[in-house]
Amino acid sequence: MKILFVYTSLPKGGIETFFLRIVKQLFEEGHEIKFLFFGSVFDNELITELEKYAKIFKIDDYLFIPSIFKNKTPLLKLLIPIKRKKLQNKILEGVTHIHAPDFNSILYVNKILNTGQQINISTGVYHINEYNFSNSSIWYFKRIVDKFINYLPWQNIIFFNEICKDFYCKKFNQKFENSLVTPIGIELPLIGSSPLAKKNNEIVSIGRLTQWKKYNFHMIEVIKSLKDKNINIRYDSYGDGSQLDSLNKKVKQYQIQHLVKFHGNIPYSKFRHTVTNKLMFIGGGTALIEASSLGLPSLIGIENEDEPCSFGFLHNTDTYSYQEKQLNLPKKKIEEYILYLIGLSQESYQIECEKAKERAKDFGIQKTKKDFLTFINASQSSKFQINQYQLARVVFSMLLNKIFFFKTNYSKRL
Repeated sequence: MKILFVYTSLPKGGIETFFLRIVKQLFEEGHEIKFLFFGSVFDNELITELEKYAKIFKIDDYLFIPSIFKNKTPLLKLLIPIKRKKLQNKILEGVTHIHAPDFNSILYVNKILNTGQQINISTGVYHINEYNFSNSSIWYFKRIVDKFINYLPWQNIIFFNEICKDFYCKKFNQKFENSLVTPIGIELPLIGSSPLAKKNNEIVSIGRLTQWKKYNFHMIEVIKSLKDKNINIRYDSYGDGSQLDSLNKKVKQYQIQHLVKFHGNIPYSKFRHTVTNKLMFIGGGTALIEASSLGLPSLIGIENEDEPCSFGFLHNTDTYSYQEKQLNLPKKKIEEYILYLIGLSQESYQIECEKAKERAKDFGIQKTKKDFLTFINASQSSKFQINQYQLARVVFSMLLNKIFFFKTNYSKRL
């Protein structure tokens, strides 16, 4: 097969590193992979690695675009005429399937295929709110999103945990009850490798510092609370994002700079080295799974959780859903889990490490590759199509939403 991925950009993040892993697997199976990016934010390490397995294209090279619009918001580029013949010859020629992971990508696919060309298009729910706009019914773009979902065959959408699938089944009258669910796969360490954790007083996180990852703020409170009890735990967080200044301000306020530090981004290749010899990991997404696969007890940072609580370690769960707030699982304070680990004997701690490694096997990339190929092969043609006039209306609707309702869940992702 010749598969085209259409996506915004390639910054450092869990979804982006997943794309790298799945594309590597597809390439090794003999499939030809192409990527068309319409944004301008790229992590050098990730894009260099991706180029080993896929042909990389950028939409700016296929638009009649003035230089002033380059590196601007991708939404505006949807309004600029496209060099169709060049795009057809260089990118679309021979493509048998297009995967567009979010709604912005779907709009670009609609733009480049706006000649009636029939190629099966699929998407995935990489975030539970990707196609959820229940509070935005006044917006034209919301009506187009619903139209896309209603026209989308159930075979053409893939979910990455059970909570997301259940949510969309309820929202769209059980339409997707037979759609595939697969893990966001990781590459597992060699069988028999020793856990990289160490029973000490050091805790680590790796991930974007976004608003919904409230565990970063909770950890500052927890470290302060433990310090007041004469228990000194060091917390090192690696990543960047909109919450960095607020987090550092809180650390300074509590005067615990010697115990809590936010280091900024690290190369993806340094993940293993960064988590080695730590007591535990706390976080979410693929980073949590990767840390668990290395034998670190990995505490779940619940999405948008207001209290300093957790469902427990990844190995305390048994489905692909583990960090969603909607899970009906008991919660305990983060501090209790830390005290539990440091109170274990060395032998009991090693048992926790082995449980972490074993649980991570459920998220192996081989399982994801098999399901992803099944998903692509089963995809159907869709009747969804919008003309250039409708596309322009969608763009202006989204931009206005961003300006006047910047706190809504969709505006924050534009």
